[in-house]
Order: sequence, then structure tokens, then C-alpha cells
Amino acid sequence: MEYSRKFSTDELGLSGMFFVEYYIGESDAGRYLDATLELTDLPSKLRGEKLHIEGGDGIRVSRSIIETSADRFEFELYLPPDCSSISIRLDSGEEAYCVDIADTRLLSLGNEILQDDVFNPTEFKTGVQAYRRENTDIWPLVDFACSLGELVPFDTYLSSLEKIITSYPRVRNEMNNILETLLKRLILGECCDGRHEISELSTLETTVEAFSSIDDRAQIDASLSIKYAVDALHKRQEPDQIIDLVFEFNIVESHHDVMTDKLFHLVLAEEVLRQSESGVQNLLDRYFKNEIDSEFDQDEFQNAVKDAKAVDEPNPADWFEIVKSAGSNPGTGSLKFTVANLLFNTAEAYNDVDGYYHITPQLYAAAGAWYDELDIAISQRALFDHHTRKGLLHYHETELNDASGEMERAIETATNVSGEYENAYPEWLTTPVIYKALADARTLTAEGRREDAAELLKQRGQVFEDFGSLSEDSIQRITSAIGGERFRILSDKFLNNGEYERAEEVLGKAIGLFKEGGLERAGDNTLNKKKEVSVVIEEVNGNFTEAAASHDQISENDHYNKSKRNVHEIRAQICRAKAQTIDGNYEIALERIREINRQSDELQQDALDLGILNQLLLSYENGEVTNAKRALEKFTTSNQNKTPSHPLGVDYDYTELFVVVLALQRLNQTDLPEDLLRSLIQLSINRSFTPRQNQQFVQETYLEDISIDRLWRERLPSPVLSRVEEIQLEQASTAGNYKSVTLLLAELLEFYLALLVEFHGKHYWGDTWRSELVTEDEDEENLSIGVLSRIFTSDAATEIQNTDELDSILTADIAEFANLIDMRNKLDHAYTGHIDQDTFESIRERVFELLRSSVGDAPLAVSIQDKNLAGVYTARIHWWRGLRHILINTEAELNVGSYYYMPLEIIQESDDQVLYSIGEEDLVLVEDSRITDQMPELD
Repeated sequence: MEYSRKFSTDELGLSGMFFVEYYIGESDAGRYLDATLELTDLPSKLRGEKLHIEGGDGIRVSRSIIETSADRFEFELYLPPDCSSISIRLDSGEEAYCVDIADTRLLSLGNEILQDDVFNPTEFKTGVQAYRRENTDIWPLVDFACSLGELVPFDTYLSSLEKIITSYPRVRNEMNNILETLLKRLILGECCDGRHEISELSTLETTVEAFSSIDDRAQIDASLSIKYAVDALHKRQEPDQIIDLVFEFNIVESHHDVMTDKLFHLVLAEEVLRQSESGVQNLLDRYFKNEIDSEFDQDEFQNAVKDAKAVDEPNPADWFEIVKSAGSNPGTGSLKFTVANLLFNTAEAYNDVDGYYHITPQLYAAAGAWYDELDIAISQRALFDHHTRKGLLHYHETELNDASGEMERAIETATNVSGEYENAYPEWLTTPVIYKALADARTLTAEGRREDAAELLKQRGQVFEDFGSLSEDSIQRITSAIGGERFRILSDKFLNNGEYERAEEVLGKAIGLFKEGGLERAGDNTLNKKKEVSVVIEEVNGNFTEAAASHDQISENDHYNKSKRNVHEIRAQICRAKAQTIDGNYEIALERIREINRQSDELQQDALDLGILNQLLLSYENGEVTNAKRALEKFTTSNQNKTPSHPLGVDYDYTELFVVVLALQRLNQTDLPEDLLRSLIQLSINRSFTPRQNQQFVQETYLEDISIDRLWRERLPSPVLSRVEEIQLEQASTAGNYKSVTLLLAELLEFYLALLVEFHGKHYWGDTWRSELVTEDEDEENLSIGVLSRIFTSDAATEIQNTDELDSILTADIAEFANLIDMRNKLDHAYTGHIDQDTFESIRERVFELLRSSVGDAPLAVSIQDKNLAGVYTARIHWWRGLRHILINTEAELNVGSYYYMPLEIIQESDDQVLYSIGEEDLVLVEDSRITDQMPELD
């Protein structure tokens, strides 16, 4: 059998057809095939040049070099015995292109069905089901015919289709539905890779006739197939392709039952935009041919127009009836006016309706064109709406450059840049300004330029903060929407760094701002993303049972696409397996993992890792010692094959746990306390179930040249840094009076000093530290910021570096206040003054200077979670990144459930170890209520 494949390549500028004579040969001997290459389009730069031809997958080409002075070349291909597909590579020496001709299984099955002497219906169906990887009886066979149709002429494709229909009763029973579906696919170019696409009425009629001849019972409704095709194009939001179908198949005349009011509106707009008044009249004559009222009353018509114009709300139904009257009676002279009103009112009524969303730009454009011809002022509004709606359509299809261009044209129309209109309307600017900023920012983020995108949004927001021509509501909507997008971009930056809590926080800010800015869709999408981040945080914190439930909820939520729901469904199973691993139920965890591998190939490697680890843990429980070499080889292979499997790209590394368990299997044979070994396993499980990004940060903090900015972002205890982040986010969405965000700065200052002073005061003086700072008439229980600041001039100052500098930062005058202490004392919720941006920024820089100058003395905060029989404590560290769990060996009696300070250097100076020996003096109980009240929020 001869098969052929069309090809076209931009790389070489070539197009043509590749032919091959294929037969079924002995699989162990290989085969030789006759082949032909025809070039139908050859660029002048290649004319007379040589092309090198190579075969893929072991295929040899007998004539490997051809002269392009000819258009047809014959050569021979040798296919090795195990060849599964035929492909050749064309190489000009500068550019190359690969032509994938066909899968050899498809060609073999094609030979079977097209040759009566070798066709066996049962064997053929089994072969097709295996090739298509589907076990149903009907559509694998039909889809096979479509695949074969890519390689054969239409008559041969029709023969294969006829053989399938007549050979299989279940296919024959569904024949009409199948043929109408195939006709729709051919109309859309979706069948046979577009080779037999139907693009004109005569071809449609010929194809319908050919399909009808397959069987006496075949009854093909061409109009139904066309309707299916139009509906499919509406769902894809492709109005231009719909228009092509309407004119190619003369739908208005030949398939009038396909016409709907929506399709009529679209075609009517197209005729207007083609500047064809006769085309509009012809369309009205054909569309309303059975509804024309022979008795026309001019007065009644004018009254209808007057009544319709008086209605404030869009009223397309009224204008539809008026256009029907005007179209059937051209003598009214009102055709352009009534048609323009029908199109404009229809667009206004349906611009947010899914079925009309993609065609409203054309309706607005057409209405504006005829309003302009009639010199009616509303033409400016119609053109503005055209650009805005088209921009929104491009934006939601992620065609960002086109979206930006349309929004810019909408802005120019609203502000009358060209001067062609009488007035400018700045109050229209809100939507195009927002979406132009969003489109430009997302273009930058798509290029990996998140910092540039955030800066662009910041600048755009600042431009409109005091834009006099806009209402306060419009300014608020613009700055809120732009601020929301800025935070959404920042969340991506935090996610890339593994800073999930920060990402969750800024996404929450983004959601609120999107809602304030009227971007409900963006707010909903951001909410969906925040839910995914929240699940990651649950995983990071080791709450795998809760994480599994959250993954389940997402997997059942239709607001996420199918592939993402499937990933979350598997993640839920993995989290349940991890929960069982933590609880020591290794057999149950292994069963969960086996279920995962039965369900999905995509996450099989991740589950395989957990399976290997749980098998090791089970061996440990049983007192067995695994062959380390074989286990390492198995684990290494698994990690080499591993592909990212988490919806947010979160990556886990189980290497530490793997090595620890292998070691502890051997230590289990010694007399070491079993409880200590179990604690080491439990800690290693916690650390291995922490994402790789968080683990890697520990090593990063050892670098001596790490920037101060990063240090006070990364080293400060979580409750301090959360306040710093809140201030940085709040200021981005503040305009005018900065009082509220300055109050946050004042609270941060007091909070940080309370934490710093409690740690160093207790560390130096012990439990009497409060009395060392207060005078006789001051309250020891509630230390004010002024009292706290005395530590920098006390004996305990030896504990802290840069005390003179810190005291100077606190006591120097600032803006209208005597100093930062005075600022904190005066600035509370009762403060009635106005704080402008410059004052806020000067206070912010002073407070942040204090943080930067003292960050080296800030302690870590840890929570004590458990104590084992060996007297070793399990603790969780509260900072944004790095180690989450450690073991603490200390002489101190620590309270489970309480919080303690400890020097950061203890972690930094160690080599990422598991067990830390910490002196009693370096563990300071957190008692200040300003601190303890916030810590549970971070657990």
C-alpha cells in the first residue's frame, strides 16, 4: 500500500509530500521500502542546492543526498526489524527539519483493513484497541480511520470507514451519529490532520453524498454537523472562523436552520464592518424572509423607535423587532440607525454572558462604525467598548501584547488623543488602565522579570494616586487592582524561594485588593492559588492528615482544571502515606503507596521513594539489617528518574532519612537506648518531609557575604518578620494619610524591643531582670518602650553589639516627634494627626535601621513539642526558612508546649546536625505576653 504525508517547514521554507510503499515483512529480517519525495514549494535560496536525507531510529536511506534542481526524488529505505516508526531528516547544512511519517503499527493495520484477503475483523479490532490503548468497541475503530486518513487519499479513507461500519454491527448502529460527528470534524479540519478539510459548499455536498453511499441506512444531516461546528467555534471563542463558515457554506441561505439570533448578530456586524449596506439589507431579507409583515405602518414604526430610545436599560429585543420592520421596508431611511442600536444594545445586554463574551467586540465595532457615519456622539463610547472588550478577551486568553495594545487604544479613545471627538471621558479609564498595567506586568513575569514587573506596577499605581480627573472611587479601584497584581507577583517570588508563609500572606493581600478593584475573576483565581499554598504549608508543618483533607477538597473543586485535580488527588494519598509513616504504621503506609502506583504513572517515582523508605523502616522495626549497597543502588536509580510531581513545584529529598535509617538498622544491634534511636528516626522523618528549598537554606545562611537585607528578612524570628512583611505590603496599597501603616511601625518597634530585651535581660541578670530596668515608681509587669530602651545604657549592654548606635537611633529626633520612643508613646489609635508619605518613610527607615543594626543579636524562638525517655526534647524552630525540627539535649528542665529563646549562632555554627547540646543559660523562657500571644499563630 502507498501512504503519503504532507509536510511544511518554516526552518527550511520547504513544503511537499513524502510517499512510501509499505508492506508487512518478516520482523526479524527488516525490510526495504520504495519511497518518493516531492517538493511543492522550494525557496530560491535552496534551488540548485543539495539536501542531505537521513533516516531516524536506525533507518537507512539509499540516496542520502539530492539535488534540488529537480522536484521529485526516488530512493529506498531500509527499516530494521525493531523499527516502530518511520521518519526522515532533511538537512540543508544550515537548517534541518524532521518529517515524522507514521507509526509502523498504523501502516500494518492500514494494510490489513484495505486488503480483503488479510482482513480478520476480530484480530483487527484487537490490534486497533491495543494501538489506540482503548478497550471500547466503537470510537477506537473510528479514530483509527481518521489517523489512517492522514496518510491516504479521500477515497481510500472512505473505503476504510466503510469497511469498519459494515464489519462491526455496533458501529453500524451508531452510523449516522458517527458520520455527522466526522463531518463536523472535517469541517473544522480536526479529522485526518486537516488533509481532507471541507472548506467550501461544493466539497461539503460531495462529502455528504459520499458518506450517504456507505450504507442504505445512512441519513446525514449536514445542517446538524454545521451547527456542531459553529457551536464548537463559539466555545473556542473564534468568531472569525465562524464568519468564514457562514460565507463558505452559504449558511443563511442553504442552511437557514443553523442560524440563531447570536449568529445573526455576528453576521450582521460583519456585513456592517465590510461597509456593505447592500449586504446588510440582503441578510435581513434572507433572515426574515418568512416573518416579513406585508402591512407596514410608518407611524407605528416611528413610535416604536421613540419608545425604544426612551428606555434607559439595554433593550435588544425591542430593537430586534424594529430592525425587522426597517429591513423589510427599506423606504424608512432608518436602516443604519436601527441596526447600530440593535448591535449596541445587544452588546450592552450580553457583554458579560459567556455565550456572547467573544462576539461583543465586533458588535461594538460595527455599531460604532454606523454611529460615526451618522455623526452620533455615542460612536466614541462604542469604539471605546470595542477596544476594552477585545482587550479583555485577549487578556483572558493570555494574549498579553494584544491585550495591552487594545487597552492602550481604549485609553486613547476615552481621552480623545486624536481630537476627532468633541469630549474626553477620563471616568471611562478605570478598566483599561487596570488591564493594561496587568498585561504589561504579566508580560514581564513571563520573561522571568518579576522585579521589573513589580516596579512597573508600583509606578503605575503612583501615577493615579492623585489623578485629579478621576473620582476617588476610580482611583481606589485602580490602585487596589494594581496593588493586588503586585502582591500576586511577589507571591511567585516567595514560592520560588520556598517561602510559603510569605506567599500565603501576600496572596491574601492580593485577594482583598482584587475584590476592592472589581477584579472578581482575578480574586477567585488568586484564592484558588492561596488554597494550594495553604496545603503546602500544612505539609511543611507536618500536618499531613489535614493536608490530605485539603488536597481532597481541591481535587473535588471544579474551579481547578482536570490535570491539577488529578495531581491533588494523588498528593492526598501521598500525605496519608506520610502520616502513617510518622505514626510508625509502615505497613499501612506501604499499602497506601501501592494504591498510588496502581492509580497513576505520573507520581509513581515519588511514591516509589516513599515505598523504599517505608520498607527500610519496617525492616528496622523487625530488627533486620538491609543490604546497604543494593538499597543505595535502588534509591539512587529512583531519584535519577524522579520528575517534579507537586502542583507548586515543591520538591522533597529523602536522602537524609534513607541514610539515617540504614545507619540506625545497624545501631539497633548495639546497646544504645531504643528511645533515642526512635527520636532520631522521628526527627529525620520530619526533616525529610520538609521541602528541599527549606532544607537548603541552612547551608545558605553560613555564607559570610550574605547581605544585611537578606539577614533581617531571613534571620529574624517569625513574629518579627511577619510584622515587617505586613508593613511592606500595607504601604504598597496606602495613599494619602499613612497613619495606619505608621502605627504598625510603632507596634513593630515595641514588639521587637520586648523580644530583644527579654532575651538579653534574662540572659544577663536572670529572673530579676525587670527590676534592673525600672525605677521605684514604675510597673515591672508592663514595661513601656522607654523602660525597654534602657538596656542599651545598662550593664547588660555588654550582651549586645552596637549599643551606642542603637541608643542613638532610638533617641534622635524624627519628623514631628522628639524620637522613636516619643513617636510610639504618642502614636496609637487615638492619634488624630495626618502622616504624609515622606514622614512615614523617614520613620520606616529609622525603625528598619534599628532592626538591621541589631539583627545579629536577635534570638531564635523555638517551641518544645515533646520529651523522650532519654531526656531529649523535640523542638520546632520559628523562623521563615531552614530547619524546622531539631533535638535538644540540655540540663535545663523545659516545659513541653512553651516557647524559648536561643542564640541563632548555635544553629549556624553547626554542620546541619540533628541533635544539639545547648547550655541551660542559652535557653530563655518566653514570658512577655506581647510575644507569647502571637507565637501560637505560627504553629
